[in-house]
Amino acid sequence: MKVAFDVTTLAFKQRTGTGVYVEEFLKSYEKCFLDHDEVTHTYRLTRRIKGRQYLRPLARGVKRATLIDPITSFRGLNYDIFHGLNARLPVLTHAKLIVTVHDLISLYGDFSKPEFLADQTAKLKKMVQRANTIIVPSTFTKTQFENRLEVNPAKLKLIPLGVRDLFLDLRITKEESRHAVRERFGLKDSFIFFAGALEKRKNVKGLVEAYTLLMKEYKKPLDLVLGGHPGFEYEAIEEAIQDSEARERIKILGFVSETELSHLYRACDLFAFPSFEEGYGLPVLEAMACGAPVLSGNITSLPEVGNGHSWLVNPRSLEEIVSTMKIILKNEPQTVERAKAGQLYARTCTWDKVAKSTREVYKQVLSNP
Repeated sequence: MKVAFDVTTLAFKQRTGTGVYVEEFLKSYEKCFLDHDEVTHTYRLTRRIKGRQYLRPLARGVKRATLIDPITSFRGLNYDIFHGLNARLPVLTHAKLIVTVHDLISLYGDFSKPEFLADQTAKLKKMVQRANTIIVPSTFTKTQFENRLEVNPAKLKLIPLGVRDLFLDLRITKEESRHAVRERFGLKDSFIFFAGALEKRKNVKGLVEAYTLLMKEYKKPLDLVLGGHPGFEYEAIEEAIQDSEARERIKILGFVSETELSHLYRACDLFAFPSFEEGYGLPVLEAMACGAPVLSGNITSLPEVGNGHSWLVNPRSLEEIVSTMKIILKNEPQTVERAKAGQLYARTCTWDKVAKSTREVYKQVLSNP
């Protein structure tokens, strides 16, 4: 099988959630199928030039190509399958076109600037028209495609995401991770951890406000640690931190590496992710894999990602967030058991499984006239 991937997302220094998907999927796909398939990595021209120093090293036999619409349309002759790994498809003829879309926030969310929403909406609608098959990570996103864009369910394939190997490593203990975050970030006390963009959609402002309320009656030393870069409407988050009576205990780490992230997940007393909207919510699964008790929103895709092992809250209710934090922080036996069950479940979510399920989709598409 001749397969080409749009891996433009990898031409950046730091990996976002989509970048993690592309990197981990490719590693597993090439490990499992490079002896069977001819693989090409393609990049959109501007990003290939700007990000050339960050291009992923090629495995044996893998090629590179550049996408320049509409000049590259004839290149479809060179591929059986072209898979756009981040909601984009070029103008190609002959090849079967598959695309992965994690969410429709760019169409329906109120979490971006209007001009960005308009641009992303136009690109996404073109992509839907071109695609033979659309891969989505959650039932929530699949339902949005069916109800909001009236896409035929037969065109949609559900393939949940996986967990990176480092987060599955049981040899790393909580004590080792606490030592690591003490050395790296100076985190000496217990802490609640959040990982993701510091933006409106992730409800970081609400998390700060809930933490502030919690600390009015919580008597033990407890920090709130935020890992991630500023995003849309970060100013409101910054203002909430400045207004907090517990502001001296709120730590902003910025972008953290994969190794640092694994230690933070393991060392925290609670991973909090009360997001308003997610197409999947990979940090929930990663934190569970590291053994952390996880609090998340009870809407969009987050309940299915937690699979009954996370603590679900109404993200718009500060009282509910605070009361659930109190329950988790008591660390009673049932809390420990629930976190262990979440860890066992997360270990079944592997990137090899994602790669194998995706190749089955390719075979199904090629068998269709």
